[in-house]
Amino acid sequence: MKINKMVENKYEEDCLRPALLKCYNTFKCLEKLTVGNSFYDNISNLDNFLIEYRSITYAIQKSLKSNNDPIYLKYRDLYLKSESCKWLLDNRNIVVHEHPFDLGKRLTINVYTQTSAEEIYKKEFDIENDQPYKSILEELKVVFLSFKKWEVYFSCTFQFIDNNEKYEIYPFIKDGVTSIKDFFKAIYDDIKPKDKVTEDLLQKVLTYKFDRIPKDMLFIQDYVYNVKENHFERGYIQNLVVKDNKVSLAKYMKNFKGSNFMEIFMILHIEIYKLQKHEMMPTFIVVYKDNTLKTKSYGFSIKTTMYRIVNNIAEEIIKEKVNAVYIVCENYYYKDNLDEFNRLTYQERINKMNPITNLAFYRIKEDTSVISYFFDSSKIDDQDYILSTLKKGDYKDLYLPFLTPIIKAFHYKNDLD
Repeated sequence: MKINKMVENKYEEDCLRPALLKCYNTFKCLEKLTVGNSFYDNISNLDNFLIEYRSITYAIQKSLKSNNDPIYLKYRDLYLKSESCKWLLDNRNIVVHEHPFDLGKRLTINVYTQTSAEEIYKKEFDIENDQPYKSILEELKVVFLSFKKWEVYFSCTFQFIDNNEKYEIYPFIKDGVTSIKDFFKAIYDDIKPKDKVTEDLLQKVLTYKFDRIPKDMLFIQDYVYNVKENHFERGYIQNLVVKDNKVSLAKYMKNFKGSNFMEIFMILHIEIYKLQKHEMMPTFIVVYKDNTLKTKSYGFSIKTTMYRIVNNIAEEIIKEKVNAVYIVCENYYYKDNLDEFNRLTYQERINKMNPITNLAFYRIKEDTSVISYFFDSSKIDDQDYILSTLKKGDYKDLYLPFLTPIIKAFHYKNDLD
């Protein structure tokens, strides 16, 4: 039954319901836009998203009985006047009055070694020129075999693009989603309607994850090609979703005793490792020159993802003002028989060579100096062992090759300066 009570003698209690439901429907259209769909499906889904997005404000104007309502105008101007919202509006008009969105797709493939990354493939597709993904992978086998390695680690990065202008459309959609969520939060807090359905709808809108899910989880697929078995294995990635905001280093440190960041970093993650029964997402803390930091934690099934993440951080070092990078991860240590090591794939080494598992900590500074600590996982529940390992001190300039891109990036940045 419709609620007709008024809020502060002006707004009906359910006045935001239609627009919130329209917003919820808009997000549902967006969920159907995926890299695995055909162009026919994705163009339809994108067109519906653009049309529905614009209809949100029509719905709220009707509910508020005016397109000049002061509260509506206030928050429209604050949140819905960005370049991204303008892009969404302009393209909605094109979709409604002229033609479907001219959607394109760009595929880039990078191959990784422990120390480097190389782009080996880039191609754009559209509705008239598409190619099954599996056939692209089959073509790449010839290239991969020429590397003469047991395994080839590579990632496929997809981008939805405007097929005429060739720019990526994801940033506009992401910002548009964030803007409409902020708009509804502000207008709800101002009107304060006491309606359970409205409250439930608002929570569904605000907790919608598209704009908070890391981009690589949506548009990047990591693979390893096993040459021995002629098999492509696709990896999974589990990314700890947090707001992509920097945190004050001082604020971070005040939660712990002591002033040695490396020591705090190690003790904290050793305790996490023990609590999680010797499970640890590889974690990177990037410390910037403005005394802020970002934490990036990932879980994954194949080494490709780790190589890609390290190279992404290396790119960030070149672009941003980074002071140091702290890393914690599990490493396998193989004691002997290097000949056998080189004949086996990564998984075969783990299964056949009985490696020692270490919890490893690294700090790489701007001056390219490296310090590291290694804790035998089988002894990490022994507090005396932890204390004695810390007391022995760090290893200087000892690190595994996969961290080389970070060191190279600092070298490159130093040369530029």
